[in-house]
Amino acid sequence: MSHKLEALLQKYHIQHRITSPYHPHAKVQVESTNKVMEAILTKIVGSHRRVWADIVLKALWAYRTTWHNTTGLSP
Repeated sequence: MSHKLEALLQKYHIQHRITSPYHPHAKVQVESTNKVMEAILTKIVGSHRRVWADIVLKALWAYRTTWHNTTGLSP
């Protein structure tokens, strides 16, 4: 950890914790989200593949505001 990061954590009273990056449940959720995002981008972008970077924020907004049946909420 760098001295700058350590000073920042102390300034805002944040306790730094180191954990293992492996979490199998999170991996499944991330892959599922990526699959949905790919489908949204495929539908929105269509044949205009050069502008996909401009549309990513709109696709994220669409995903984040969509009602999800499994949780009963939007993310």
